[in-house]
Amino acid sequence: MAKSLKKIFKDRDDVEICILWSKENTHYLVGLICDDYSITLDTDDFFKIKDLTRLKTGLTIEGIDILNDKNSKFTNELNKFNECRSEYALKKMENEININRENLIDDNESQEINYTDDNAEIEFLKNVMEILITKYDIDSQGIFEYLKEIIDIKLGQEKRKKIWKKIEGNTTESTRYIRCLILDMDKEKYLIDVDKRIIRPFNEEELKARRPAFVDFKELSRGFYDYYDGT
Repeated sequence: MAKSLKKIFKDRDDVEICILWSKENTHYLVGLICDDYSITLDTDDFFKIKDLTRLKTGLTIEGIDILNDKNSKFTNELNKFNECRSEYALKKMENEININRENLIDDNESQEINYTDDNAEIEFLKNVMEILITKYDIDSQGIFEYLKEIIDIKLGQEKRKKIWKKIEGNTTESTRYIRCLILDMDKEKYLIDVDKRIIRPFNEEELKARRPAFVDFKELSRGFYDYYDGT
Protein backbone atom coordinates (compact mmCIF):
# COMPACT_ATOMS: atom_id res chain seq x y z
CA MET A 1 0.00 0.00 0.00
CA ALA A 2 2.80 2.42 0.86
CA LYS A 3 4.44 1.84 -2.55
CA SER A 4 1.12 2.31 -4.34
CA LEU A 5 0.43 5.57 -2.52
CA LYS A 6 3.90 6.84 -3.40
CA LYS A 7 3.11 6.28 -7.07
CA ILE A 8 -0.30 7.94 -6.77
CA PHE A 9 1.15 11.03 -5.09
CA LYS A 10 4.48 11.13 -6.94
CA ASP A 11 3.78 14.65 -8.22
CA ARG A 12 2.78 16.00 -4.80
CA ASP A 13 5.74 17.51 -2.96
CA ASP A 14 3.71 17.99 0.21
CA VAL A 15 2.82 14.32 0.66
CA GLU A 16 4.85 11.99 2.88
CA ILE A 17 4.21 8.25 3.15
CA CYS A 18 5.54 6.20 6.05
CA ILE A 19 5.21 2.79 7.72
CA LEU A 20 4.03 2.78 11.33
CA TRP A 21 4.50 0.00 13.86
CA SER A 22 1.87 -0.89 16.45
CA LYS A 23 3.86 -2.49 19.25
CA GLU A 24 0.74 -3.51 21.18
CA ASN A 25 -0.69 -5.52 18.27
CA THR A 26 2.63 -6.47 16.62
CA HIS A 27 1.27 -4.94 13.45
CA TYR A 28 2.24 -2.51 10.69
CA LEU A 29 0.09 0.18 9.14
CA VAL A 30 0.58 3.04 6.68
CA GLY A 31 0.69 6.73 7.49
CA LEU A 32 0.00 9.56 5.03
CA ILE A 33 0.79 13.20 5.85
CA CYS A 34 0.15 16.22 3.64
CA ASP A 35 -0.61 19.92 4.06
CA ASP A 36 -4.36 19.29 4.31
CA TYR A 37 -4.56 16.25 6.59
CA SER A 38 -2.74 13.34 8.21
CA ILE A 39 -4.21 9.83 8.36
CA THR A 40 -3.35 6.22 9.06
CA LEU A 41 -4.56 3.35 6.85
CA ASP A 42 -4.94 -0.15 8.20
CA THR A 43 -6.69 -2.57 5.84
CA ASP A 44 -5.65 -5.57 7.94
CA ASP A 45 -7.08 -4.62 11.33
CA PHE A 46 -7.15 -7.67 13.63
CA PHE A 47 -10.29 -6.52 15.40
CA LYS A 48 -12.56 -5.74 12.45
CA ILE A 49 -13.64 -7.16 9.13
CA LYS A 50 -10.86 -6.14 6.75
CA ASP A 51 -11.67 -3.19 4.52
CA LEU A 52 -11.35 -5.12 1.26
CA THR A 53 -14.07 -7.50 2.42
CA ARG A 54 -16.12 -4.59 3.74
CA LEU A 55 -15.92 -2.80 0.39
CA LYS A 56 -16.92 -5.92 -1.55
CA THR A 57 -20.07 -6.27 0.52
CA GLY A 58 -21.02 -2.60 0.67
CA LEU A 59 -20.05 -1.87 4.28
CA THR A 60 -18.41 1.31 5.52
CA ILE A 61 -14.66 1.82 5.42
CA GLU A 62 -13.31 1.44 8.96
CA GLY A 63 -9.56 1.10 8.44
CA ILE A 64 -8.79 4.82 8.19
CA ASP A 65 -8.05 6.96 11.25
CA ILE A 66 -7.94 10.72 10.74
CA LEU A 67 -5.27 12.27 12.95
CA ASN A 68 -5.52 15.84 11.66
CA ASP A 69 -7.85 17.45 9.13
CA LYS A 70 -8.07 21.17 9.81
CA ASN A 71 -10.50 21.93 6.97
CA SER A 72 -12.37 18.60 7.12
CA LYS A 73 -11.33 17.90 3.52
CA PHE A 74 -10.65 14.19 4.00
CA THR A 75 -13.37 13.80 6.64
CA ASN A 76 -16.05 15.07 4.26
CA GLU A 77 -14.97 12.72 1.47
CA LEU A 78 -14.87 9.74 3.80
CA ASN A 79 -18.31 10.55 5.21
CA LYS A 80 -19.67 10.95 1.69
CA PHE A 81 -18.30 7.54 0.69
CA ASN A 82 -19.73 5.84 3.80
CA GLU A 83 -23.12 7.50 3.47
CA CYS A 84 -25.97 4.96 3.16
CA ARG A 85 -23.57 2.10 3.92
CA SER A 86 -24.07 -0.08 6.99
CA GLU A 87 -21.31 -0.16 9.60
CA TYR A 88 -22.31 -3.56 10.92
CA ALA A 89 -22.33 -6.83 8.99
CA LEU A 90 -25.27 -8.12 11.05
CA LYS A 91 -27.60 -5.28 10.06
CA LYS A 92 -26.69 -5.61 6.39
CA MET A 93 -27.20 -9.39 6.34
CA GLU A 94 -30.54 -9.14 8.17
CA ASN A 95 -31.72 -6.74 5.45
CA GLU A 96 -30.45 -8.97 2.65
CA ILE A 97 -32.06 -12.10 4.12
CA ASN A 98 -35.38 -10.27 4.55
CA ILE A 99 -35.25 -9.15 0.92
CA ASN A 100 -34.49 -12.71 -0.21
CA ARG A 101 -37.34 -14.05 1.91
CA GLU A 102 -39.78 -11.52 0.44
CA ASN A 103 -38.70 -12.52 -3.06
CA LEU A 104 -39.19 -16.20 -2.21
CA ILE A 105 -42.67 -15.48 -0.87
CA ASP A 106 -43.55 -13.58 -4.05
CA ASP A 107 -42.23 -16.43 -6.21
CA ASN A 108 -44.18 -19.02 -4.22
CA GLU A 109 -47.50 -17.17 -4.18
CA SER A 110 -47.19 -16.13 -0.53
CA GLN A 111 -46.52 -19.63 0.79
CA GLU A 112 -44.90 -19.68 4.22
CA ILE A 113 -41.11 -20.06 4.14
CA ASN A 114 -39.89 -22.41 6.90
CA TYR A 115 -36.41 -22.91 8.33
CA THR A 116 -34.76 -26.17 7.34
CA ASP A 117 -32.61 -26.34 10.50
CA ASP A 118 -33.96 -26.96 14.00
CA ASN A 119 -31.88 -24.03 15.22
CA ALA A 120 -32.97 -20.71 13.72
CA GLU A 121 -29.63 -19.07 14.63
CA ILE A 122 -27.68 -21.70 12.70
CA GLU A 123 -30.03 -21.36 9.75
CA PHE A 124 -29.45 -17.59 9.82
CA LEU A 125 -25.67 -18.11 9.67
CA LYS A 126 -26.10 -20.56 6.79
CA ASN A 127 -28.10 -17.92 4.92
CA VAL A 128 -25.36 -15.35 5.56
CA MET A 129 -22.70 -17.73 4.22
CA GLU A 130 -24.80 -18.43 1.13
CA ILE A 131 -25.13 -14.70 0.41
CA LEU A 132 -21.39 -14.12 0.90
CA ILE A 133 -20.59 -16.95 -1.51
CA THR A 134 -23.17 -16.45 -4.25
CA LYS A 135 -23.63 -12.69 -4.26
CA TYR A 136 -20.24 -11.35 -3.17
CA ASP A 137 -17.80 -14.20 -3.92
CA ILE A 138 -15.96 -13.65 -0.63
CA ASP A 139 -12.91 -15.81 0.11
CA SER A 140 -12.60 -18.17 3.07
CA GLN A 141 -11.01 -15.72 5.47
CA GLY A 142 -13.50 -13.01 4.52
CA ILE A 143 -16.28 -15.45 5.46
CA PHE A 144 -14.48 -16.14 8.75
CA GLU A 145 -14.26 -12.43 9.62
CA TYR A 146 -17.85 -11.73 8.61
CA LEU A 147 -19.40 -14.62 10.56
CA LYS A 148 -17.20 -13.98 13.59
CA GLU A 149 -18.43 -10.40 13.86
CA ILE A 150 -22.06 -11.43 13.40
CA ILE A 151 -21.77 -14.16 16.04
CA ASP A 152 -20.11 -11.80 18.52
CA ILE A 153 -22.89 -9.23 18.15
CA LYS A 154 -25.89 -11.55 17.73
CA LEU A 155 -24.98 -14.41 20.07
CA GLY A 156 -22.01 -13.22 22.13
CA GLN A 157 -18.30 -13.88 21.85
CA GLU A 158 -18.53 -16.60 24.50
CA LYS A 159 -20.53 -18.73 22.04
CA ARG A 160 -17.63 -19.25 19.66
CA LYS A 161 -13.99 -20.20 19.63
CA LYS A 162 -11.36 -20.24 16.92
CA ILE A 163 -9.90 -23.42 15.51
CA TRP A 164 -7.28 -24.12 12.86
CA LYS A 165 -7.97 -26.22 9.78
CA LYS A 166 -5.00 -27.89 8.14
CA ILE A 167 -4.83 -27.46 4.36
CA GLU A 168 -2.46 -30.13 3.09
CA GLY A 169 0.05 -29.08 0.45
CA ASN A 170 2.25 -31.18 -1.77
CA THR A 171 5.17 -30.44 0.55
CA THR A 172 5.58 -29.57 4.23
CA GLU A 173 6.38 -26.00 3.25
CA SER A 174 3.20 -25.63 1.21
CA THR A 175 0.92 -26.99 3.97
CA ARG A 176 -0.95 -24.16 5.65
CA TYR A 177 -3.58 -23.51 8.31
CA ILE A 178 -6.66 -21.34 8.10
CA ARG A 179 -8.98 -20.09 10.82
CA CYS A 180 -12.41 -21.64 11.29
CA LEU A 181 -14.94 -21.38 14.11
CA ILE A 182 -16.59 -23.72 16.58
CA LEU A 183 -20.00 -22.52 17.72
CA ASP A 184 -21.37 -23.77 21.05
CA MET A 185 -25.17 -23.72 20.97
CA ASP A 186 -25.48 -25.39 24.42
CA LYS A 187 -27.08 -28.64 23.25
CA GLU A 188 -24.83 -29.05 20.21
CA LYS A 189 -21.58 -27.75 18.76
CA TYR A 190 -21.29 -26.62 15.16
CA LEU A 191 -18.25 -26.22 12.92
CA ILE A 192 -18.08 -23.24 10.59
CA ASP A 193 -15.73 -24.64 7.95
CA VAL A 194 -14.81 -21.65 5.79
CA ASP A 195 -12.69 -23.84 3.52
CA LYS A 196 -15.58 -26.09 2.45
CA ARG A 197 -18.02 -23.21 3.07
CA ILE A 198 -20.35 -25.25 5.22
CA ILE A 199 -21.80 -25.19 8.74
CA ARG A 200 -22.23 -28.64 10.24
CA PRO A 201 -22.48 -30.38 13.65
CA PHE A 202 -19.06 -30.86 15.25
CA ASN A 203 -17.79 -33.61 17.55
CA GLU A 204 -14.66 -32.73 19.54
CA GLU A 205 -13.49 -36.33 19.07
CA GLU A 206 -12.44 -35.10 15.62
CA LEU A 207 -9.52 -33.36 17.33
CA LYS A 208 -8.25 -36.72 18.61
CA ALA A 209 -8.11 -38.45 15.22
CA ARG A 210 -4.80 -39.94 14.07
CA ARG A 211 -4.35 -37.24 11.43
CA PRO A 212 -6.86 -34.56 12.49
CA ALA A 213 -7.97 -32.00 9.95
CA PHE A 214 -8.60 -29.52 12.77
CA VAL A 215 -6.21 -28.32 15.46
CA ASP A 216 -6.99 -26.49 18.69
CA PHE A 217 -6.21 -22.81 18.18
CA LYS A 218 -3.80 -22.50 21.12
CA GLU A 219 -1.59 -25.29 19.78
CA LEU A 220 -0.48 -23.03 16.93
CA SER A 221 -0.47 -19.70 18.79
CA ARG A 222 2.75 -17.71 18.99
CA GLY A 223 4.31 -18.93 22.22
CA PHE A 224 2.32 -18.46 25.41
CA TYR A 225 0.91 -15.05 24.51
CA ASP A 226 -1.85 -14.50 22.02
CA TYR A 227 -0.86 -11.16 20.50
CA TYR A 228 -4.43 -10.40 19.49
CA ASP A 229 -7.82 -11.79 20.41
CA GLY A 230 -9.98 -9.95 17.91
CA THR A 231 -9.83 -12.56 15.15
